[in-house]
Amino acid sequence: MTGGALPGATGEPMRLLIYAPQPLLARLLAESLAARGYHTQVETDLTALAAADERLPAGALLLTSSDAAHIWLSAQPPALRRKCLVLGDGDLDRFADLDCRLVSPADSLERIETELRHLAPAESEPRQKLLIVDDDPDTRATIREYFQALGYDCRSAANGAEALARIREETPQVILLDLNMPELGGLDFLKMVRRLDSSFGIVVVTALHDPRVAARAVAAGAFDVIEKPINFQHLAYLVRIQISYREMRAR
Repeated sequence: MTGGALPGATGEPMRLLIYAPQPLLARLLAESLAARGYHTQVETDLTALAAADERLPAGALLLTSSDAAHIWLSAQPPALRRKCLVLGDGDLDRFADLDCRLVSPADSLERIETELRHLAPAESEPRQKLLIVDDDPDTRATIREYFQALGYDCRSAANGAEALARIREETPQVILLDLNMPELGGLDFLKMVRRLDSSFGIVVVTALHDPRVAARAVAAGAFDVIEKPINFQHLAYLVRIQISYREMRAR
């Protein structure tokens, strides 16, 4: 490819986030592609990749074929997987059902660029819906701002009763649920809503540091429980796992 980098959705050169556990390999590939006009950024830590999709509005993600990369990619939404190019000399066959592109280290840069052209943009994908249920308005706003920046369509409710009304209006993919709320608390909401609908994922986000309460929440139908202060990268990871799981069940 001699005419410059593959353009992104805005007409600018494509931005590539390159992941490899070996810094030297990632740096060499980044330099080679940058020389062809791509905007490249290197990551060598999968934890830092947990929110990578917010940095890829029109780009591509290159991964190794390691076990950790496969686990991480499997948990991502289809829109992000279709923007990924897996570069590795291991077992590439297991990536075949993940809707990503595959190349070998033996392939030339021209072959890599050919595969980059086939990566699907995510702009046409429907936005995933989240419902944030917390009686503290500052917490609701903070969570909403974080996930809106990741491209999610966020709704909010101040208690369980309000959340039930929101669900009747529009079913979310995932609910982020506080436990200690007035009117209808989180545990009572869980028991009630699971009798009505089990199609969405529920992640409890609570300031209660009590393993017995966490166990009761999971028994009532929550997928997982995380404590405040919130680790947002981990929360985003749990949300994507729930969305991917429900998409697989719907196939």
